[in-house]
Order: sequence, then structure tokens, then C-alpha cells
Amino acid sequence: MRLLKFLLECAPGALAVAVGANILSGVCTAAMLVVINAVLIGASPDATALAVGFVSLVVVLLGARSVSAYLTFNLSHRAILALRTRLASVILRAPLIDLEALRASTLLSAFTENVNVVVGALPGIPALALNTAILGGCFVFMIWLFPLGGAGAIGVLVFAVVAYLRLTKKAGGHFMAAQRAFDAMFGYYRAITEGIKELKLHRARRNAYYADVFLPQAHAYRDFMFKGTVLHHAAHILIYVLILAAMGVILFALPEGAYRRVAVGYILVLLFIGPPIETILLWVPAFSRANIALAEIERLHATLSSARQEADAAPLEVRTSVSTLELRDVTFTYPHEANDREFTLGPVSLRFSRGESVFVVGGNGSGKSTLAKVLCGLYHPTSGQILLDGTVVGDGNREWYREHFSVVFSEIFLFDRLAGIDPREVERRATTYLTRLGLNRVVSVQDGMFSTTALSHGQRKRLALLVAYLEDRPIYIFDEWAADQDPDFKRTFYMELIPELRAAGKTVIVITHDAYHDVADRIVRLEEGRVVESVGSRDGVRVPEHMRPNGVLL
Repeated sequence: MRLLKFLLECAPGALAVAVGANILSGVCTAAMLVVINAVLIGASPDATALAVGFVSLVVVLLGARSVSAYLTFNLSHRAILALRTRLASVILRAPLIDLEALRASTLLSAFTENVNVVVGALPGIPALALNTAILGGCFVFMIWLFPLGGAGAIGVLVFAVVAYLRLTKKAGGHFMAAQRAFDAMFGYYRAITEGIKELKLHRARRNAYYADVFLPQAHAYRDFMFKGTVLHHAAHILIYVLILAAMGVILFALPEGAYRRVAVGYILVLLFIGPPIETILLWVPAFSRANIALAEIERLHATLSSARQEADAAPLEVRTSVSTLELRDVTFTYPHEANDREFTLGPVSLRFSRGESVFVVGGNGSGKSTLAKVLCGLYHPTSGQILLDGTVVGDGNREWYREHFSVVFSEIFLFDRLAGIDPREVERRATTYLTRLGLNRVVSVQDGMFSTTALSHGQRKRLALLVAYLEDRPIYIFDEWAADQDPDFKRTFYMELIPELRAAGKTVIVITHDAYHDVADRIVRLEEGRVVESVGSRDGVRVPEHMRPNGVLL
């Protein structure tokens, strides 16, 4: 089983000891059956010896069960931790472009539903191990009591296992399909919750989305789960039919005489193995679903691990000041797009200098945001070179390169704590910026945490700007930051904050459609992924009218 293999990878030593303890439990079970059978048929006159033997076996059995349960529970919780941390680690180290190719619901489902399914099955591992050992002890006792009957019992067991596995394999196929349906349904749940305003405003769209999109997927999930559960129940019933059939043969078909002597022992075993079989069958569906969920997690892990994992070869000192950032014939092509939709940025050759403000303009789909992600190292260039103060950026120093950028994207995410920023100056500086950005009445900073991030979109972008200021890095990129701001804050951003950053020796790159063209030292215009013009306004060079980001001509 995939689940057992995963546990073996986590802690092979602990698993080996647990297996040994379970084997000892099985041996003790077989020995106890021998003692019980001897008492029932009066095979030994020494009742005291049988009683002492029985008590000793009970003590050993309880000790073995306790050791097995402790080790298996400990192993299970270690496995859960390993599963979550490994998944988080591979996501954090995967290239952004590969993460963007996956649906958000796939990643969320891996972290929530799939991990929870595996977690839900792990407590059954001790029960499975223990009861499997008990069944093994029962069959050893049956062979010892009557080899021919034991061989027959093993034959029936083999038949039952083959039939059971065929039924559970079909059930597993339905559970796998149910998992796929759940992933899709999870995405539809997100669409309903995140798009609830739009759905409430459009009755026909709301009803159509519910009836034609969500409801069929919910029914598909239910149908697949129902079919899988029914097949598992059929396998369960098959086992009990075989047990009852075997009991009937022993009671009514065995001849008198020598064979009749083993009937008591066999009936005892058949009655004894009922609870272990019940426990095993109870957990089998959970294990089946856990195997499927683990397969999905491993598939995601393999997909992201097959990409180039990002890591520095050695830690490098981050520079507090950068003189030049240069792109030389840089191109970037989205690797996951179909050929007829393929978009290529470049070749782009640009140079940015310390204390310079550059506006990047262009129509929607011209490649502005893609250029921003290439500039800050989130996208790896398909070809060409990026140089920071003459140092070529590659796989060995890309993480170091990114540390020189503070970026506020058009679609932001705000963390509630200022982790990774020197806490000594955070509160003092944060209070100043909160006041300047008009947030001091709604947000405060205490112990390195924001009091709230539940703000309007414009306020959230101002809070993201505050975080960028606190990071105090040499290069700033703002992607349509002012698009959601009122005129006063928009003017503050262009006429005060950008000049201040430039005066502090920062390189400021602004993606914009706004008309504050006089603030820019240079304006770079993109069309269909290419730089069509790059004009500077420093030293009296006037930016042509068609290059100005006035929101109309572009």
C-alpha cells in the first residue's frame, strides 16, 4: 500500500519495531487459543498451569499491543508533519510559472481535503496492524490443530482476498473519480463564495451557474462516492458469508470421530476472528481513500519537484544600494500555453540606474506585468541575461537577486505580521507611514502584527506600500498601484513618494496608465511583448505626447 510505503519512508526503524510487536501479538493470540481450546475440551488435567499460562499470555499480549500502538501513533503523527512540511516546502521552492499553471483549487485541495483524508486514515494503522496479527495467529492455530483444515481455511482466505481486492479495486476507481470531482467542486465553491456579489446581481447567471455548473459536479461526486461505498460494502458482506459458510461446514458436514475433535477449536476461531475482520473492513475504505489522496499529493509533489527547484548555491550579501540593473536581449515565453496562444516577451534590452524613476506603459496584454515578474526574478528568462551591477543572474544566485526588490503587485496579498523585517524600527516607522497614508485610524502595528487587514482594496494597497517602505530595498516596482486610489492619494504617490524614493537613491519602476508623466525620468512603452520606444525626460529631453501614459492613447 502507498500509505504503508509512505510510513516506511518516514521512520523505518519505528515501523519495524511496531511490526515485531504485532507479530508477537499474533503469536500470543495463537497460544491463547491453544489454552482456551485445551480448557474447553478438557485436554489437560492441570488447570493451574493453564491458568498461569493464560495470565502470562495476557500480560505479554497487552504489553505488545501497547508498544505497537504507541509506536504506530507516534509514527502516524510524524508522518502527518512530514506530509504537510514536505508539501509546503516543494510549493515554496517551485518556480512561480509552474505554480501558476496549476489551478488554485488543486493546491488548496492538496493542503486541505487530501491531507485531511490521509490524516483521518492514520489512526487506523495500529488497528489494522494489530488485527492482522491476530488473524495470522488464528490461522497458525488452525494449521496446528488440523493441517488439512488449516490449508482449506487458507485456500478460502486466498479466494476471499482475490474477490475482495477485485471489488475494492473497482471501488477505488470510483473513489479516484470522486476525488477528481471534488477538486472541481472545490473550485466551484470558491467561485460561489468569491463571486457572490456578481451572482446576486444577476439572477439568471446565478441560477445557471448553480444548475448547470455546480449541481452536476456535486451529483457526480455523490454518485462516484456512492458506487465506491456500495462495492466496499459488498466486499464486506462477502467475507461474512464465507465465515458463516465455513461455520456451517464445520458444524454439519464434518464426519464424526477424529475430525469432530477439531470442531470446537475451529468454531472458537471463527467466533474469535469476527471482531478483527470487522475492524479491518471498517478501516479499508478509509485506507483506500487515503491511498488515492496520497497519490494525488505525490503527483502534485512530483509535478513541482520535476521543475527546477529554486535555491541558492551559497548565501550572498544583499546590497543596500544598486547602481545598475540591466536586461540584455531577454526573452520570456510562457511554457504552458498552447501554440496558438503563446505569448513571448522580448527580446528586451533595458538599463535602469540608481535614483531613476521609469514608467512602463502599454495596452492590456502588452506584457507589462510579465516584464515586472521577469525584472524581479519571479520568472526565469527563456534567453538573454539579467545583470545586477554587472553580476549575471542565474539559478545559483536568483534568490539573492530577488532580495533587492520590493514589489507591490496589482493583485496583492497581505500577511498579518511583518515577519522577516527588523522589529526594532518597525513600530516607529510603521506609525509614521500609517499616518501619511491615511490608515492610522483603521490599522495599528503591535508586536510586529497589523491589527487588521480587513480593509478596502485601495487601503490594502496602501498597507502593501507601507510594507514595501519598511523593507527598504534598493529597487521598487509598483504594478498599477494608484489605479484603486482616490485623487489625493494618487497625487501623493506620484508627486511626493516617488520623488522621495528617487532622492533616497532607489530605482523606481512604475507600471501605470496615469497621466503623471512629468514625474518619470524615462517612459518605456510595450506593444505585444516588445519595447517599441524608450524615451527619457531627464536633462530637458521632453517625452513625446504619444508616449505619455494618459490612459487614452495607450
